[in-house]
Amino acid sequence: MTDAVQDLKDNPLLVSSGLPPFDRIRPEHVVPAVRHVLQESEARLTEIEQNIAPTWEATIEALDRIGCRFEYAWGPVSHLFGVRNSPELRTAYDEVLGEVVAWGLRVRQSEPVYRALKEIREGSTWETLSEVRQRIITERLRDAELAGIALTGADRKRFNEIAGELSRLQTEFSNHVLDATKAFALELTTAEEVDGLPPSLLQLAAQSWNMDRAASQEGITPAPAEQPQATPENGPWRITLDIPSFGPFMQHSRRPDLREQLYRAYLTRASSGDLDNCPVIDAILSLRQES
Repeated sequence: MTDAVQDLKDNPLLVSSGLPPFDRIRPEHVVPAVRHVLQESEARLTEIEQNIAPTWEATIEALDRIGCRFEYAWGPVSHLFGVRNSPELRTAYDEVLGEVVAWGLRVRQSEPVYRALKEIREGSTWETLSEVRQRIITERLRDAELAGIALTGADRKRFNEIAGELSRLQTEFSNHVLDATKAFALELTTAEEVDGLPPSLLQLAAQSWNMDRAASQEGITPAPAEQPQATPENGPWRITLDIPSFGPFMQHSRRPDLREQLYRAYLTRASSGDLDNCPVIDAILSLRQES
């Protein structure tokens, strides 16, 4: 068994049953797993197209089997990208994002599948299908039409280019919001500043302060002298724009000035400097108008 085959065998993103093994997934698993599944999915879609028939089993059921396999690999990556982002994960995500977008278009722009689905909808067996199945087929046809199935040549090529660029811009937008969220924090040191806050938030805020200090001192040589840890009872406390911190603070804090400061920071995330999303929004709107 070659190293590449062994690596794929051990890749947690290729587990296709049960719950995703999030504790084992690492950024280095993303690219090989996603590319393997995309290659596998392309072969299966080609087989479906070659054996297409205007039946539920030959279209929707067959496509769902491909989609399920793909989602087992890509779904956990998308989730981790949103909740446990890191520079390494971003690099891996960006490397395959264009291929994932192209695959989605490939499925929706499959002309053999589209023709078979139209034949089902216009054929004599349509009325024998359940209302649910009729709706699924109708939605598939609509998705294909919105994905440019009617376009050809240069028009389809440009449509697909726009789809790829929109996906890249939307990811950039999300990254800016995430980075701006992480960049702001209220550091509170007195009991008066945390008046009204529930014990659960005080515990979270003290933990956040300890984690932030540890991260800021990581790699410093010589190591800084040992300092007291923040505690829920005595602080210091660190309030962030993450919802588990932001939400309870806005609900329970008895300091309107601090609530205003936090709220303004939340509303103006990614609106200036290197993380300004205004140009990104303009580009997204322009491309959507063109498409």
